[in-house]
This record gives sequence, structure tokens and C-alpha cells, in this order.
Amino acid sequence: WQDFAHLVWGGVGMFLVARRLVGSPVAACVAALAWSLAGYNTSQWTAGLRMVAGAWVPWAAVGHLALLDSLRPGSRRWPMGAVKAALPTAFGLLVGEVFVAMMGVGFALATTAAAEVLERRRDPARARFRTRWLGVFALAPALAAGVAAVAFVPAHALKGSTERAAPLSRADAEGSSLHPARLVELVAPDSMGNSEGFQPAARWIAEPRLGGTPVSHSLYLGASVVALALAAFGRRRTLAWVLGAL
Repeated sequence: WQDFAHLVWGGVGMFLVARRLVGSPVAACVAALAWSLAGYNTSQWTAGLRMVAGAWVPWAAVGHLALLDSLRPGSRRWPMGAVKAALPTAFGLLVGEVFVAMMGVGFALATTAAAEVLERRRDPARARFRTRWLGVFALAPALAAGVAAVAFVPAHALKGSTERAAPLSRADAEGSSLHPARLVELVAPDSMGNSEGFQPAARWIAEPRLGGTPVSHSLYLGASVVALALAAFGRRRTLAWVLGAL
């Protein structure tokens, strides 16, 4: 139930992000469903904390968009905007998923840049993005790291007394890495191998010894996501290609 609540929470965040970018509530619902039904997200139920941390990724974008609005001329609410941008990342870090939180920041910055370009097209009189605002955007992850220090500082102090103080062995590192060839699994689930060692297509697609267990059971997007995404290209809109690339 905790994982399910976070899945719904992440879907709500994605709805708000899409509502900001495209305006249509129907399109925003499609985006929220696509995020919630994606094969990657559903596979994270087996990984526990990744589902909890991943739910904050869309909200990182919501927070950064709020920060962008708070920096507009005439507004003095940028400190609150920085807090809104920092909190989702801080929550992801407090869960312990550093890399998921980092991906959330990257997604948030890309989404904010897309929103800035799109809104400038709709309203050419809109105030341009100012270079000095970048300092405030850098402040947000710094605040998040400061909040998460309550968890990371003790962990770092204890690291020296554990086996994690030493580098991973090559076998462990390769077994937990995601080979680029596994991107084929976006459309062909488990073709590059799964947790049971089943590799039906690996000898044709990539090197014969591309074994090892993926961090996630599959990278499959899910049939629902493919169907929903294809609907966005019906009107030949440039926006669909931009969002698809992001």
C-alpha cells in the first residue's frame, strides 16, 4: 500500500507537469497514466525503495517550475520557490536513492527548459530567462543535500567499517551494470536477459556473453505506454517530438 500510494503520488505530479506544458487536462491524464503504467515503474515494486524515491521525480519538475515562476520580474518569492524545488529532491535523497534523486534533478531541469521555450513561443512579450537565475537553480539541489545530510553524514562515517569501503569487484560491477544494448528491451521485453538468466536474443543482438542480472527486471515501456504515446503523434505536432525526446 505504501508503494501504491507513492505510485499514485507520482502520477499526480506528472499530471501537473503535463498540464503546465500542454494545457489540456485530457493530455495530462494520458501523461499521468503513461507514467504510472510504465514497465520501469511497475518493475520497481520488486526493488522497494526505488518506487518510493521515483515517485518524487515528477514532483522535482513541479518544484522547479514553481521556482521558475517565482523568479519573474516583480516577484520576491524566489526563496520559497527554491524550497519548493529542493524538497522533492531532498525526499528522494532521504530515502537513500542518490542516483534516482539525481535523475529527478536532470528531468526537472530539462522540463523547466522545455516550459520556458514553449511559453516564450506562446507569449513573446514574456520576460526572458536571466543568467543570474542559474545561481538560484543551483541553490535548490544544495538545499536538498543539506536536508539529506542528516542521513548521509552518519552513513558516510560508518562506511569505513564495512565492506562498502572497498571498490566493487569487477564481477559484481559488471553484473549490476546496465549494458547499452539492453535498450533493445524498451520494445522487446527480457530479450537481453532477465533475473532467471533467460536470454533468447542476446546472441544475435549483442555479444554472446552479455549475461548478468539487470538492476531492474526489464526496461520494457509497456504496451499501454506505447499505445498512449502513439496517440500524441496524430496531429504532427512538434511538441510531441520534443516531449518524446525528453
